[in-house]
Amino acid sequence: MSGTALAKILDKHCLEGHNFPEWFRNLKIVLISEKIAYVIDKPFPRQPPGDDVTEEEHARYFKHIQDDTQAKCYILASMNSELQKQHEHMDCANDMITHLQELYGEGTRNRRFGALLHMLVTAEKTFKKESGSGIVAAFEKGSSSSTKPKPKTKGKGKGKEKKTT
Repeated sequence: MSGTALAKILDKHCLEGHNFPEWFRNLKIVLISEKIAYVIDKPFPRQPPGDDVTEEEHARYFKHIQDDTQAKCYILASMNSELQKQHEHMDCANDMITHLQELYGEGTRNRRFGALLHMLVTAEKTFKKESGSGIVAAFEKGSSSSTKPKPKTKGKGKGKEKKTT
């Protein structure tokens, strides 16, 4: 990414998803320094002004388009490639940020954790009812376990063994 020296902050802090709050703070710093931060808060003007508007309103509309394009470039250039693919066809910077906040915003992590916890508790209860085993394993995406749980065997290590006579 080229641009101001401040934009180099975004080079160091590429958006991966989990780091959204930190990335968003840095993005706002860069956009404020470029005097275009308003585009992430203000809705994009979807239609060009009609013929009955002043030259100043036309100029404001075209400036918003230019500023929005620059902000979109900063946003896309500072994301990982997977997120770029998801967002490159969005119309404006405001839409991108709104979508990212829905995915990774502050409350989102807690909601996802709560949903995952609920699923694990439900799965554990189901396994206990069906098989008598209450072991549930959860792995992060891309990780794996090198050890597998050993099957339960009756009688080993549990008190006295029955003698048959």
